[in-house]
Amino acid sequence: MVLLGAAGFSTKAILIKLAYAADGQLDAITLMALRMLFSATVIFTCRVVESEKSSEPALDKKQWVIVIILGLMGYYIASYLDFLGLQTISAGLERLIIFSYPTFVVLFSALFYRRPLTASVLIALGLSYIGILLVFIESLSLASTNILLGSAFV
Repeated sequence: MVLLGAAGFSTKAILIKLAYAADGQLDAITLMALRMLFSATVIFTCRVVESEKSSEPALDKKQWVIVIILGLMGYYIASYLDFLGLQTISAGLERLIIFSYPTFVVLFSALFYRRPLTASVLIALGLSYIGILLVFIESLSLASTNILLGSAFV
């Protein structure tokens, strides 16, 4: 399941770009609805199979409210902005930006938990952002319109 999830997450941007190219009338909300419909089916199936094996109690009402709010804030808004960004930037640049999220974990750990940034971590972060910058510069040279806005959305 982890490998399937990683493969699906990695190919998402390519599939979205192909969908935008196939039908110019598609928008981010339509594609998100299709993605969520597919995901909900998979998640529901996994939940049913897993619930037969597990004796753990279901979530109470308060926990469901929290999960729904976090899902709307975290998943819906992030996905919507990502899909909007994919309208104007390449799938490669989107993947690089998305996969730079460990940077935030490192920086927040240093800031909130007072974990020191070692030389090897700083070198890794620097190399990551140099790679993003190189792809970003290449995208600029390909005359992409609204690349700054698309990158900000992602």
